Amino acid sequence: KTVASTRRLSTGLCAFLMLGLSGLPSSPLLAASDDVKISDDKGFEVRSADGARSLQIGGGMQALHTTTLDDGLVGNEFRVRRGRLGVRARVNPWLSVRLMAEFVLAPVLLDYYLDATLAPWLKLRAGQFKVPFARQAFMPASQKEFVDDTIAVVNQGLGRDIGLMVHGAAVNGVLEYQLAALNGAGKNARQDNTDFLYASRLVAQPFGAVPLSEGELSGRSAPKLAIGAAAAYNTRVTALDDENNAANTANTDSVDSPDISTDRVSAGGELAFVWRGLYLALEGMWRRD
Repeated sequence: KTVASTRRLSTGLCAFLMLGLSGLPSSPLLAASDDVKISDDKGFEVRSADGARSLQIGGGMQALHTTTLDDGLVGNEFRVRRGRLGVRARVNPWLSVRLMAEFVLAPVLLDYYLDATLAPWLKLRAGQFKVPFARQAFMPASQKEFVDDTIAVVNQGLGRDIGLMVHGAAVNGVLEYQLAALNGAGKNARQDNTDFLYASRLVAQPFGAVPLSEGELSGRSAPKLAIGAAAAYNTRVTALDDENNAANTANTDSVDSPDISTDRVSAGGELAFVWRGLYLALEGMWRRD
């Protein structure tokens, strides 16, 4: 049988639950003299009156039920797709910190980075974060309509990585950009070669910023349009030795077989339009290995 003969019926329940924690200990992040304000609309947030310093704690869970049919019932499963807890802190007007961990199956750090605002239009990010490429991939999971990303986004295989990124918005928010240089080895992984993954994304928003989210529930009276392009280049290493890739052992004569480096080039385009409850998004991607 071919893969095409398998019919998969999926129903997803996506519910991001804002988690609040009270009784936080005193911290130099918020001085005793600050007029502290508390908010729970985006998790639990404590911030100074001037907004220069803040601490936000939030989390979420996404659950999925999948039924697989192939000449009869062959799969029937409930599972938790995501279970996350994150912290975001603004240390001062120009420096912020982000930490987020995934707790499904085994705890793993997803995001851990510093963001420094060097100018109104220029920020520098250092640490592990999402590779700037596809709009849907760059979007927070809590802002997506479905639990899983599209096959095209998943097949790009970019995800998260460790490195540096300059990003920001210029011309009163009309142009949004991200330029990154990363290891190219994936999340929580050491560099596996001497080359970097380079990724860039440029988005034009002629009528103002378009939220990085799917769906339109605000009923905007004015239309918003985003048109963008992205590109990425990475030198990937495929290990052929027994230690690094046991799956390829049968095709090698010695465990000392050299690694193979392959260049991967990716390009993409995106469009998003929102107006009076209407949401339209289109993305196209191309990859060459």
